[in-house]
Amino acid sequence: MRTTTEPSLDSLRSWGLVGALSIGYVGVYLGRKNVAVAIPLLREDFHLTREEAGRIAGAGTLAYALGKMILCPLVDRWCGRSGFLAALIGVAVFSLCGALAPSLGALTLIYAFNRFCGAAAWASMVKQTPPWFGEKITGWP
Repeated sequence: MRTTTEPSLDSLRSWGLVGALSIGYVGVYLGRKNVAVAIPLLREDFHLTREEAGRIAGAGTLAYALGKMILCPLVDRWCGRSGFLAALIGVAVFSLCGALAPSLGALTLIYAFNRFCGAAAWASMVKQTPPWFGEKITGWP
């Protein structure tokens, strides 16, 4: 049963929403990759060693994997829209907090939370788009 807020199958509005979701996902992706880009600056400011940079990256990767295992099944079962919005907001908040991190330990923890939140974005996007398109595109009735 369709609600009034969902677009009709394969409509221009459906494609517009996919475009908006794609732009949002690019934002999530860039927000969770910001520490990797900042490593040269961190090396200067915090006198970061390669080992410490590896710990930050490792914590982020572990958190991302845990987020995929924990958040994606939850999103797939219950919440497409709210899951995507929560991922987008979580990544934005933790990116901002990362910019203000007072120490490497704090930055590592913040970056791990950032990556954990970002793990739900793709599953949320995939959860909400199939009903907007017909079988010819998705194979989904």
